[in-house]
Amino acid sequence: MFLKYFSSVLFFAVILIQPAWAQDYPARPLRMVVPIGPGSSGDAIFRALAERMSAALGQPVIVESKPGADALVATQSVLNAPADGYTLGFSSLTTVNAPATNKAAKYDPLKDFRSIAIISQGPLLLAVGPKSRFNTISEVVQASREKPESVTLGLYSSTYRLGALMMGQSGGIKFRLIPYKAFPQLINDVIGETTDVGLVDVGAALPMVRDGKIRALATTTAKPLPALPNVPTVGESINSDYHFTIWVGVVVRSQTPEPIVDKLEKVIRTILVSEDFRSFAAKNNPTSQLIALTGEKAVKFYESEAQRYKEILPLLEYK
Repeated sequence: MFLKYFSSVLFFAVILIQPAWAQDYPARPLRMVVPIGPGSSGDAIFRALAERMSAALGQPVIVESKPGADALVATQSVLNAPADGYTLGFSSLTTVNAPATNKAAKYDPLKDFRSIAIISQGPLLLAVGPKSRFNTISEVVQASREKPESVTLGLYSSTYRLGALMMGQSGGIKFRLIPYKAFPQLINDVIGETTDVGLVDVGAALPMVRDGKIRALATTTAKPLPALPNVPTVGESINSDYHFTIWVGVVVRSQTPEPIVDKLEKVIRTILVSEDFRSFAAKNNPTSQLIALTGEKAVKFYESEAQRYKEILPLLEYK
């Protein structure tokens, strides 16, 4: 009887103090852990979000870059932190597919994380150095078909690897995949021709394309990008309907108290729909679409992506 009474008292005590959690939160700086290094448009968009969250919450929001192990270093850092709303994580296709592609990833993307927001989605770009032996995407495809794995393709994170494998399956081609931790190292090797081709973030690559530092061969969009109207799509060159986009979002641990989740969602939603942030996003990466999903829409998007790639990965013989 006493235990039953005590449990009831404890339950109602927790219910009563939850609003206070939200009212007092945050009482100290927050961390936003991202698996990508400086230089990519994804890193830039998160730093812009963190800056605006700091102003809205009255506490610093510190972006910590923890690249490595297909984003597992960053993901594990979030999982190891208390579920108190003070540590936010970067979510992407890598977050949802890592447990199926990396034996070291011991988490469940649906049970262990709660999606707070889906920020944007956009395509990738196949790029080469200015003096590359490849002048067109058709030449890359032909070389890869004639001699499998003769063309090296640099990429970073399992998301990009997934895009490359889906490309190979659609076009009957096989690259030799070279993993990198971040965009700067990859693009330097592409320019120096240590790596033949790079599969990269369009937003980060676009200024370098315009400056002539790299050449754009093809995009992973269904149709040519307005920002690169003369660059064909991969699908056009491999005679398929192949297209591939990536997305980025924000997660917290699933055990985070609901009042804190609600507060974070409201703050981030206000930022994402603001003209200030939309203007920044358009300037930072004009090839991506700011979709600004929060609340139940963000949760459903995240869950649907996890389910979709759970079904796709076994078909790719992902190794």
